[in-house]
Amino acid sequence: MDFTFRNPRILSTAHRIHALSADLLKIEDGQLPGPRQMRDAPVISNWVLSHRPEPILIGDVFGHPGIPDGPAFTSGLYYADPERGIARTLSRWYRLGPQRPVPSVDGEEVI
Repeated sequence: MDFTFRNPRILSTAHRIHALSADLLKIEDGQLPGPRQMRDAPVISNWVLSHRPEPILIGDVFGHPGIPDGPAFTSGLYYADPERGIARTLSRWYRLGPQRPVPSVDGEEVI
């Protein structure tokens, strides 16, 4: 999968994250959405809290401010440009070192 802005899905996700960030900053300032803003919001009933997988990077991390050097996994991956050696997760930028070879069977990647 292409994790650069050549992929329209990545650009769309960036805009959605920007909108989420703006809403969360408003909430932090005490500006909750009012009845007019919530009038057309969808309703979810009989709900439970769950989770889902998302693209991440797994590897050996060095120089992270919150975890010791060594094997780790990142938060959700939103941009990766191996040619430039950079990646952006939900939490931070990463410099990309050497990539681990991707296993393959008969020329097809196995992930």
